[in-house]
Amino acid sequence: MNEYLKKIPFVAAYVLAVTIARAQTPEANASFLRDPNEPLPKNRFSLSYQGALNLRASFKHLGGAGPHSNPGSTATEQDHTYDDGYVRRDSGVGDGLTWNWGYINSSQVPGNDTIQFHSLSSLADGRIHDISDEQNHGTELVYDRLMGRAGDGFWGWEGGLNWLNIGVQTSRSAEVGAVRTTDTYPLNGVVPPQPPYSGSFNGPGPLISDTPTRTTSPAAATVNGRHELDADLFGLRVGPYYDLPLNQRLELHLSAGLALALVDSEFRYRETVVMAGASLGSARGSGHKTDFLAGSYIGANLSYALSKSWSLFGGVRYQYLTTFTQKVHGRTAELDFSSAVYLSGGLGFEF
Repeated sequence: MNEYLKKIPFVAAYVLAVTIARAQTPEANASFLRDPNEPLPKNRFSLSYQGALNLRASFKHLGGAGPHSNPGSTATEQDHTYDDGYVRRDSGVGDGLTWNWGYINSSQVPGNDTIQFHSLSSLADGRIHDISDEQNHGTELVYDRLMGRAGDGFWGWEGGLNWLNIGVQTSRSAEVGAVRTTDTYPLNGVVPPQPPYSGSFNGPGPLISDTPTRTTSPAAATVNGRHELDADLFGLRVGPYYDLPLNQRLELHLSAGLALALVDSEFRYRETVVMAGASLGSARGSGHKTDFLAGSYIGANLSYALSKSWSLFGGVRYQYLTTFTQKVHGRTAELDFSSAVYLSGGLGFEF
């Protein structure tokens, strides 16, 4: 569908060019001439295509994969699980030792009568700033009511209803912070069995201390995946306008006023957090949100009269709206409308 929508501005430009060329014929000019004694039309409806440029989207608080393991507290007689082993309570009680432990590789024994266990977790601080590289498409219906003359032109009030479909997708990676927890246990002269080794609750087996010394250190990880935001923007704008005739057919239309919008959004994500080539965890989720935004607009159109009642026009509008924010499982998607520019082109009818 997006491929067809992208062609709309080119088709509209072609129709406009052909129509203006035909309107230059003597017959067309004769039929356009308005009797100066005729009252000016008070009402005008216009229907147009509109496309939005420079909508800024960002995704924040990405990552946050919890540890696969649970190191627990550093108190005695506790169960500890790690990415590379475990140290749990055994059938002996109150002696500060346990044979219910296991480890995976020899690098966990640094050679100083201790054994180390590790647990990794990532922080939810990943962030992706993304500017939508595709034009967002929609339509608008506007009603103008002429109020009177003002200098060389005419002024009145206008109200517009518009719709815009917004789609933002990104598969970019983001750097996230991580925490590496290291628990060190005294071996008390015990020579560990060759890894991988797994002790049991009832034992017997080599005894080590069940009370660790804990250190934590920062690390870096990467969050990979896909983040998507699909939204429909239903807008209302109201304000005064000023029309300035440039010649018999061309007219400059200026407008400004209040803008309101209803956003109906779906936020989806898939994430995998990776550190040193190993996955720390994966997550996915989606959520729906509806919210109201408020702001203002200012715009300009140039219209070309085809007859006494019909005209073609094209224009540009800057419209500010407050930022839209949606959260799903701690992840945040934002739409920033502060730099949005709307291009439009369509057909007007006045009576």
